[in-house]
Amino acid sequence: MGFDFNETPDFGPIGDIYIACFGRVQYEESNEYIHSGVGHRIMRVNIVSGEISTFAINKSGFPEESGLSRPTDVVFGPDGAMYISDMAIADIERPNMYLSNTGVIWRIRKIAL
Repeated sequence: MGFDFNETPDFGPIGDIYIACFGRVQYEESNEYIHSGVGHRIMRVNIVSGEISTFAINKSGFPEESGLSRPTDVVFGPDGAMYISDMAIADIERPNMYLSNTGVIWRIRKIAL
């Protein structure tokens, strides 16, 4: 989906690319969701080495109502933090309808230890 380049040295290496990976939506004929394990995370591309790694993901690796689910975009704000738009959870019974209070904007920032 969306991506952005890091331009803040306090966050990490300058120029690294962060990509929102939405993931697959797949249902069986019974309308039961099948966990695909693809997407549902933020990937980081090191522009020097070309290495691609997972930057942020749920512990389960699948979309969750209480964590990162279906990221649609990632941008860095003027405060140097990363902002991730995370799509709401769809209602299987009604196409193009989403469950209320399920979409979210995540803010990730580096903290000093």
